[in-house]
Amino acid sequence: MRTGLPATALALGLSFALCQAQPNTLRIEENNPGIAYSGTTIADTAGTHSAGRAIVMDQTGARAFLTFTGTGISWIGDSGFNRGVARVYLDGNLNTVDTYSDSRDEQKALFVAKGLPEGVHTLVIEVAPMKNVNSTATGISIDAFDIQRGTVVSGAVATPGVYEQNSPVVTFTGSWYANQSPRASNGSAVLAMESDAKATVVFNGTGILWIGYRDPWSGYARVLIDGVQKGLIDTWDWAWGDGGIDEQWQRPIWQIQDLPAGIHTLTIEVLGQRNGSSGGNWVWVDSFKVTGPTAKP
Repeated sequence: MRTGLPATALALGLSFALCQAQPNTLRIEENNPGIAYSGTTIADTAGTHSAGRAIVMDQTGARAFLTFTGTGISWIGDSGFNRGVARVYLDGNLNTVDTYSDSRDEQKALFVAKGLPEGVHTLVIEVAPMKNVNSTATGISIDAFDIQRGTVVSGAVATPGVYEQNSPVVTFTGSWYANQSPRASNGSAVLAMESDAKATVVFNGTGILWIGYRDPWSGYARVLIDGVQKGLIDTWDWAWGDGGIDEQWQRPIWQIQDLPAGIHTLTIEVLGQRNGSSGGNWVWVDSFKVTGPTAKP
């Protein structure tokens, strides 16, 4: 997947109505419930923002999270003499965006990605611990987002506890198949083998455990936290059975701990691949365990 900055910025001072006029584009304001924030945010009502309001993040490591479907996305904000540098992660691809300018430019397309494959995508904007040498501060402006041919994926945020695969906090895309088994957590699990399948969990805590199933027909998965790849997981195991000593139900597949307290996104991507000993590409999701402490966004 290729992402990048726009070749040219939008004209200065574009009106909200003009920005809305793009075909097949959905405008999401900065206070949309589908956007999660961690760290301190400051309301910005000065100037001509989209819908009259924006927010500014100026704490190093503060983040804005947006999970969406669509073929493209634009981050709308303002640049200026007191604006900083952002790290922008889109589905694990890192871009560095310097939002400094010697004059204040509002409703500006600070980051644009086009031609994305259909499915669920995750965008993370993080305040970087750096700034342009000419900038007087490190603030990052979030005014709105324009989503092309898609919408926000909004849902519940998991707090510390155990969540089954059919919980509202878990979002699936692609082809997943239900498996009813008394040995699965709460009697059921789901599995997928095609490379377009993803499972996403948005959680507020410091860690998460993915619980699934391993057998001789299981394949590879990629895991990402906040859009950053954290591992390539081989879920294959030679051992399997019907409740005997080799049973592989409800097995820890992958976990992460010691994240900063706050809102994070776990994405499991089925790769449609397997090792040479496996007879299939199946990846199973049975449940998740979120650990704390939490933090208020």
